[in-house]
Amino acid sequence: MNPELKLNIFIIILWGAPILGGIFSVIAQYKLGQLENLIKPKISRSKKTKIKRKITIWKFMFWGAPILGLIIIPFASYQINQENEIKTSLHGTINSKEDIGDFKEVIVMLGSDSLQFLIDNNRQEINVNPFDVFSVDYPIKIKLINRKLSISAEIKSWDGKIISEIKDNEWVINPNNYFKRNYDDTGLEIIDQYNCPVLQLEMVNQNTIRLTGVFYTNNQLFIISRTKTIVIGVSIKNISAIIKTINLEEIFVYPSEEHFRERNLKTMQHEQLPR
Repeated sequence: MNPELKLNIFIIILWGAPILGGIFSVIAQYKLGQLENLIKPKISRSKKTKIKRKITIWKFMFWGAPILGLIIIPFASYQINQENEIKTSLHGTINSKEDIGDFKEVIVMLGSDSLQFLIDNNRQEINVNPFDVFSVDYPIKIKLINRKLSISAEIKSWDGKIISEIKDNEWVINPNNYFKRNYDDTGLEIIDQYNCPVLQLEMVNQNTIRLTGVFYTNNQLFIISRTKTIVIGVSIKNISAIIKTINLEEIFVYPSEEHFRERNLKTMQHEQLPR
Protein backbone atom coordinates (compact mmCIF):
# COMPACT_ATOMS: atom_id res chain seq x y z
CA MET A 1 0.00 0.00 0.00
CA ASN A 2 1.16 3.54 -0.78
CA PRO A 3 2.72 4.98 2.44
CA GLU A 4 0.85 8.28 2.11
CA LEU A 5 -2.48 6.46 1.65
CA LYS A 6 -1.69 4.22 4.61
CA LEU A 7 -0.90 7.22 6.80
CA ASN A 8 -4.12 9.01 5.75
CA ILE A 9 -6.17 5.90 6.58
CA PHE A 10 -4.74 5.78 10.11
CA ILE A 11 -5.38 9.51 10.58
CA ILE A 12 -9.02 8.96 9.58
CA ILE A 13 -9.23 6.03 12.03
CA LEU A 14 -7.66 8.15 14.79
CA TRP A 15 -10.27 10.90 14.43
CA GLY A 16 -13.15 8.69 13.31
CA ALA A 17 -13.06 6.04 16.05
CA PRO A 18 -14.34 8.23 18.92
CA ILE A 19 -16.88 9.94 16.65
CA LEU A 20 -18.29 6.60 15.46
CA GLY A 21 -18.24 5.32 19.05
CA GLY A 22 -20.31 8.31 20.14
CA ILE A 23 -22.79 7.88 17.26
CA PHE A 24 -23.27 4.18 18.03
CA SER A 25 -23.78 5.00 21.71
CA VAL A 26 -26.54 7.49 20.91
CA ILE A 27 -28.24 5.02 18.54
CA ALA A 28 -27.92 2.24 21.13
CA GLN A 29 -29.39 4.42 23.85
CA TYR A 30 -32.35 5.31 21.61
CA LYS A 31 -32.96 1.67 20.73
CA LEU A 32 -32.74 0.67 24.40
CA GLY A 33 -35.47 3.17 25.25
CA GLN A 34 -37.71 1.83 22.49
CA LEU A 35 -37.25 -1.80 23.53
CA GLU A 36 -37.76 -1.18 27.24
CA ASN A 37 -41.08 0.53 26.44
CA LEU A 38 -42.21 -2.66 24.67
CA ILE A 39 -41.91 -4.74 27.82
CA LYS A 40 -45.40 -4.79 29.30
CA PRO A 41 -46.89 -7.15 31.88
CA LYS A 42 -49.44 -8.64 29.44
CA ILE A 43 -47.08 -9.70 26.63
CA SER A 44 -46.04 -13.35 26.34
CA ARG A 45 -42.95 -14.71 28.03
CA SER A 46 -41.32 -15.70 24.71
CA LYS A 47 -41.76 -12.18 23.37
CA LYS A 48 -40.31 -10.74 26.58
CA THR A 49 -37.29 -13.04 26.20
CA LYS A 50 -36.70 -11.85 22.60
CA ILE A 51 -36.98 -8.20 23.63
CA LYS A 52 -34.60 -8.70 26.56
CA ARG A 53 -32.11 -10.40 24.24
CA LYS A 54 -32.23 -7.38 21.95
CA ILE A 55 -31.81 -5.06 24.93
CA THR A 56 -28.68 -7.00 25.95
CA ILE A 57 -27.22 -6.60 22.44
CA TRP A 58 -27.91 -2.86 22.36
CA LYS A 59 -26.50 -2.43 25.87
CA PHE A 60 -23.32 -4.15 24.66
CA MET A 61 -23.17 -1.71 21.72
CA PHE A 62 -23.86 1.23 24.02
CA TRP A 63 -20.87 0.42 26.22
CA GLY A 64 -18.74 -1.40 23.66
CA ALA A 65 -18.65 1.22 20.90
CA PRO A 66 -16.81 3.93 22.88
CA ILE A 67 -14.53 1.34 24.50
CA LEU A 68 -13.61 -0.01 21.06
CA GLY A 69 -12.94 3.55 19.93
CA LEU A 70 -10.58 4.08 22.88
CA ILE A 71 -8.75 0.85 21.99
CA ILE A 72 -8.34 1.85 18.33
CA ILE A 73 -7.07 5.38 19.10
CA PRO A 74 -3.67 4.33 20.58
CA PHE A 75 -3.19 1.75 17.80
CA ALA A 76 -3.83 4.36 15.08
CA SER A 77 -1.63 6.87 16.91
CA TYR A 78 1.21 4.31 17.09
CA GLN A 79 0.93 3.56 13.37
CA ILE A 80 1.02 7.27 12.51
CA ASN A 81 4.15 7.73 14.63
CA GLN A 82 5.75 4.71 12.93
CA GLU A 83 5.06 6.13 9.47
CA ASN A 84 6.46 9.52 10.46
CA GLU A 85 9.60 7.89 11.88
CA ILE A 86 10.15 6.03 8.60
CA LYS A 87 9.81 9.31 6.70
CA THR A 88 12.58 10.94 8.73
CA SER A 89 14.72 7.83 9.26
CA LEU A 90 18.48 7.95 8.71
CA HIS A 91 18.82 4.20 8.35
CA GLY A 92 17.18 1.56 6.21
CA THR A 93 17.63 -1.26 3.73
CA ILE A 94 17.92 -1.34 -0.04
CA ASN A 95 16.04 -4.41 -1.19
CA SER A 96 17.32 -6.58 -4.02
CA LYS A 97 14.26 -7.22 -6.15
CA GLU A 98 14.72 -10.99 -6.36
CA ASP A 99 17.14 -13.83 -6.98
CA ILE A 100 19.39 -13.26 -10.03
CA GLY A 101 17.83 -16.32 -11.65
CA ASP A 102 19.51 -17.50 -14.85
CA PHE A 103 21.59 -14.35 -15.39
CA LYS A 104 25.28 -15.09 -15.96
CA GLU A 105 26.53 -11.59 -15.21
CA VAL A 106 26.02 -8.62 -12.91
CA ILE A 107 25.62 -5.23 -14.60
CA VAL A 108 26.70 -1.97 -12.98
CA MET A 109 25.38 1.11 -14.78
CA LEU A 110 28.04 3.74 -14.17
CA GLY A 111 27.04 6.88 -16.04
CA SER A 112 26.37 5.96 -19.66
CA ASP A 113 28.54 2.84 -19.35
CA SER A 114 27.22 -0.61 -18.52
CA LEU A 115 29.93 -2.65 -16.84
CA GLN A 116 29.41 -6.42 -17.00
CA PHE A 117 30.93 -8.76 -14.44
CA LEU A 118 30.68 -12.50 -15.03
CA ILE A 119 29.42 -14.64 -12.16
CA ASP A 120 31.68 -17.46 -11.02
CA ASN A 121 29.88 -20.59 -12.27
CA ASN A 122 31.24 -22.82 -9.52
CA ARG A 123 30.73 -20.61 -6.46
CA GLN A 124 27.96 -18.40 -7.84
CA GLU A 125 29.79 -15.43 -6.34
CA ILE A 126 31.02 -12.03 -7.38
CA ASN A 127 32.97 -9.38 -5.47
CA VAL A 128 33.82 -6.31 -7.54
CA ASN A 129 34.56 -2.60 -7.26
CA PRO A 130 33.11 -0.71 -10.27
CA PHE A 131 35.66 2.10 -9.77
CA ASP A 132 38.40 -0.33 -10.81
CA VAL A 133 37.65 0.76 -14.39
CA PHE A 134 39.06 4.18 -13.44
CA SER A 135 42.07 2.56 -11.74
CA VAL A 136 41.16 4.17 -8.41
CA ASP A 137 40.30 2.63 -5.07
CA TYR A 138 36.91 4.01 -4.02
CA PRO A 139 35.32 2.09 -1.11
CA ILE A 140 32.38 0.50 -2.93
CA LYS A 141 31.95 -3.26 -3.22
CA ILE A 142 29.23 -5.18 -5.04
CA LYS A 143 28.63 -8.82 -4.15
CA LEU A 144 26.15 -11.64 -4.45
CA ILE A 145 24.72 -12.86 -1.16
CA ASN A 146 22.30 -15.80 -1.37
CA ARG A 147 22.11 -15.08 -5.11
CA LYS A 148 20.91 -11.51 -4.52
CA LEU A 149 22.78 -8.29 -5.27
CA SER A 150 24.40 -6.63 -2.29
CA ILE A 151 26.36 -3.39 -1.97
CA SER A 152 28.71 -2.10 0.71
CA ALA A 153 30.24 1.39 0.68
CA GLU A 154 31.65 4.22 2.70
CA ILE A 155 30.52 7.58 1.35
CA LYS A 156 32.55 10.66 2.23
CA SER A 157 32.41 14.32 1.28
CA TRP A 158 35.34 15.85 -0.60
CA ASP A 159 36.74 17.15 2.72
CA GLY A 160 36.79 13.66 4.25
CA LYS A 161 33.63 13.72 6.38
CA ILE A 162 31.82 10.39 6.58
CA ILE A 163 28.30 10.93 5.25
CA SER A 164 26.99 7.40 5.01
CA GLU A 165 27.96 3.77 5.43
CA ILE A 166 26.34 0.84 3.66
CA LYS A 167 26.94 -2.74 4.73
CA ASP A 168 25.30 -5.46 2.64
CA ASN A 169 22.42 -3.14 1.65
CA GLU A 170 21.88 -1.87 5.24
CA TRP A 171 22.52 1.88 5.16
CA VAL A 172 22.96 4.54 7.82
CA ILE A 173 23.48 8.29 7.39
CA ASN A 174 25.57 10.51 9.65
CA PRO A 175 23.07 13.12 10.95
CA ASN A 176 25.80 15.77 11.16
CA ASN A 177 27.11 15.56 7.60
CA TYR A 178 24.18 15.54 5.20
CA PHE A 179 21.72 18.08 3.83
CA LYS A 180 18.82 15.96 2.63
CA ARG A 181 17.96 12.43 1.62
CA ASN A 182 15.13 10.38 0.16
CA TYR A 183 14.69 6.70 -0.50
CA ASP A 184 12.34 3.87 -1.35
CA ASP A 185 12.61 0.08 -1.33
CA THR A 186 15.10 -0.08 -4.21
CA GLY A 187 16.81 3.32 -4.21
CA LEU A 188 18.72 5.76 -2.02
CA GLU A 189 19.85 9.33 -2.64
CA ILE A 190 22.01 11.40 -0.28
CA ILE A 191 22.71 15.11 -0.76
CA ASP A 192 25.63 16.52 1.23
CA GLN A 193 25.95 19.87 3.02
CA TYR A 194 27.21 21.45 -0.21
CA ASN A 195 23.92 20.47 -1.93
CA CYS A 196 25.79 17.90 -3.98
CA PRO A 197 24.40 14.36 -4.60
CA VAL A 198 27.20 12.21 -3.17
CA LEU A 199 25.29 8.99 -3.76
CA GLN A 200 22.44 7.95 -6.06
CA LEU A 201 21.99 4.21 -5.81
CA GLU A 202 19.29 2.14 -7.51
CA MET A 203 18.53 -1.56 -7.81
CA VAL A 204 17.24 -1.54 -11.39
CA ASN A 205 16.41 -5.24 -11.60
CA GLN A 206 17.67 -8.52 -10.13
CA ASN A 207 21.10 -8.34 -11.81
CA THR A 208 21.56 -4.59 -12.40
CA ILE A 209 22.66 -1.72 -10.15
CA ARG A 210 22.80 1.92 -11.22
CA LEU A 211 25.36 4.11 -9.51
CA THR A 212 25.50 7.88 -10.00
CA GLY A 213 26.65 10.86 -7.95
CA VAL A 214 29.74 12.94 -7.21
CA PHE A 215 32.72 11.03 -5.82
CA TYR A 216 36.14 12.33 -4.78
CA THR A 217 39.26 10.23 -4.28
CA ASN A 218 43.00 10.49 -5.01
CA ASN A 219 42.75 14.10 -6.21
CA GLN A 220 40.15 13.10 -8.79
CA LEU A 221 36.54 14.23 -8.92
CA PHE A 222 34.07 11.84 -10.59
CA ILE A 223 30.80 13.44 -11.70
CA ILE A 224 28.61 10.55 -12.81
CA SER A 225 25.16 11.27 -14.24
CA ARG A 226 22.80 8.94 -16.10
CA THR A 227 24.15 10.05 -19.46
CA LYS A 228 27.86 10.70 -18.94
CA THR A 229 30.88 10.49 -16.66
CA ILE A 230 33.24 13.42 -16.13
CA VAL A 231 36.59 12.91 -14.43
CA ILE A 232 38.42 16.00 -13.22
CA GLY A 233 41.90 16.07 -11.76
CA VAL A 234 41.69 18.59 -8.94
CA SER A 235 43.53 19.40 -5.72
CA ILE A 236 41.54 19.58 -2.51
CA LYS A 237 42.20 23.32 -2.14
CA ASN A 238 40.39 24.04 -5.44
CA ILE A 239 37.57 21.51 -5.18
CA SER A 240 35.06 23.64 -3.22
CA ALA A 241 34.77 26.12 -6.11
CA ILE A 242 34.13 23.29 -8.59
CA ILE A 243 31.57 21.58 -6.31
CA LYS A 244 29.44 24.75 -6.33
CA THR A 245 29.14 24.61 -10.14
CA ILE A 246 27.90 21.00 -10.29
CA ASN A 247 24.24 20.63 -11.22
CA LEU A 248 23.51 16.90 -11.09
CA GLU A 249 19.85 15.96 -11.49
CA GLU A 250 18.27 14.53 -8.36
CA ILE A 251 16.52 11.16 -8.65
CA PHE A 252 13.95 11.90 -5.90
CA VAL A 253 11.62 14.82 -5.20
CA TYR A 254 12.18 17.08 -2.18
CA PRO A 255 11.45 17.96 0.56
CA SER A 256 11.31 14.28 1.45
CA GLU A 257 8.83 14.84 4.31
CA GLU A 258 6.26 15.93 1.69
CA HIS A 259 7.45 13.70 -1.18
CA PHE A 260 8.61 10.57 0.64
CA ARG A 261 9.52 7.76 -1.80
CA GLU A 262 8.57 9.96 -4.77
CA ARG A 263 10.88 9.58 -7.76
CA ASN A 264 11.82 12.51 -10.00
CA LEU A 265 9.89 11.79 -13.21
CA LYS A 266 12.12 14.17 -15.17
CA THR A 267 15.16 12.07 -14.29
CA MET A 268 13.36 8.82 -15.08
CA GLN A 269 12.61 10.10 -18.61
CA HIS A 270 16.36 10.00 -19.23
CA GLU A 271 16.57 6.41 -18.07
CA GLN A 272 18.66 4.11 -20.22
CA LEU A 273 18.37 0.45 -19.32
CA PRO A 274 20.87 -2.20 -20.42
CA ARG A 275 19.71 -4.58 -23.12
